[in-house]
Amino acid sequence: MHISVFVFQTLCESPQAPSHQQQNTASPCVWHTIAVDDVPSTSDECRQQEDQSDALSSAVTSNINDTETDDENDDEDVLCSFISRHASRVGHKTLSSASEMSRTQQSVIETLSSLEQISNESDTVHKKEKRYTCDTCLKKFTQLGNLNTHKRTHTGEKLYKCDTCLKKFTHLRNLNRHKRIHTGEKPYKCDTCLKRFTQLGDLNTHKHTHTGQKPYKCDTCHKGFTQLGHLNTHKRIHTGEKPYKCDTCLKKFTQLGNLNTHKRTHTCEKPYKCDTCLKKFTHLRNLNRHKCIHTGEKPYKCDTCLKGFTQLGDLNKHKLIHTGERPYKCDTCHKGFTNISNLYTHKRIHTGEKPYKCDTCLKGFTHLGHLNTHKRIHTGAKPYKCDTCLKGFTQLGSLNTHKRIHTAETRETIHM
Repeated sequence: MHISVFVFQTLCESPQAPSHQQQNTASPCVWHTIAVDDVPSTSDECRQQEDQSDALSSAVTSNINDTETDDENDDEDVLCSFISRHASRVGHKTLSSASEMSRTQQSVIETLSSLEQISNESDTVHKKEKRYTCDTCLKKFTQLGNLNTHKRTHTGEKLYKCDTCLKKFTHLRNLNRHKRIHTGEKPYKCDTCLKRFTQLGDLNTHKHTHTGQKPYKCDTCHKGFTQLGHLNTHKRIHTGEKPYKCDTCLKKFTQLGNLNTHKRTHTCEKPYKCDTCLKKFTHLRNLNRHKCIHTGEKPYKCDTCLKGFTQLGDLNKHKLIHTGERPYKCDTCHKGFTNISNLYTHKRIHTGEKPYKCDTCLKGFTHLGHLNTHKRIHTGAKPYKCDTCLKGFTQLGSLNTHKRIHTAETRETIHM
């Protein structure tokens, strides 16, 4: 009498089964037909054992087939090792009794349970579970190293220092990128205009100027942007969020760059200097605008009146003169303005805010220009000179008023 039993072979080598044995190629187990003398002879018991054997075969085959092994070599190695050890215990021996068959079946069930546990652990690895959590902001990371690097954003720790200027950085990649400022290296080149960049991200962003592509769209107004960061900043217009606050005057800003620029109004820092006349500026854009005074360049032309401008923003503001459009409205009195800076200045009439303070007498002003004019009272500076009598004035308006004295004298002389 014969019954079918199975033994495990390793996943890593194909078993060479004799011709009288049947091999199931769908799973890492091989069926052997073995003569058994001591197996109970009743047909019911034999059928029961065969049914149990068939059920176990289906269970093993189903479990193995459900495990993805095409591109998971590490998992396969683990399974190979595990099954090989099990095969050495089970062996190719003849099962001499129903009780031994039962023990073998129980061992296989335990094997299947272990295989399932390995498969679950493998799934966890491939899904890249974020097991590491920041204690401060609760952000999660897949790797402990990334968490430790992230923590420096909270502690302010900067481990990496530039050998040239001693500036420090939290990330090594930021230091390497910074070093290109000193070396002048620009390894990334645009294929269209040959302009070079220090960072690959800057090159990819630049390419949008040639393609006109704006892949990032605002969900609210559908405006497109070339950079995701610009979109995120734009969204704050709709939400009103201003996450960056000045420690000195508590004024809030939508962008960190605007906050850093604003801080210079308190420190009077002017890091940007003109190479021609050595005049200094708090904003880079102001320096670039100033340079046009020396070059006389006005690259932006109005289509209506052909007036030239040094900056595109100034041209766009000028065009509103022709259209009469005043897109910036005051929420309080609904007065319209052609540019947003004039609106912000106007709002101080309603709020009473005077953010610009005189260091000498502590008088407050709504405009920075008014503060600078006021300071001349203390310094005695009179930068505006009359071409006729050389008298000096603290304000341009006062000079223009004074000039009328000379024009009136000229008229009287003509009539005499």
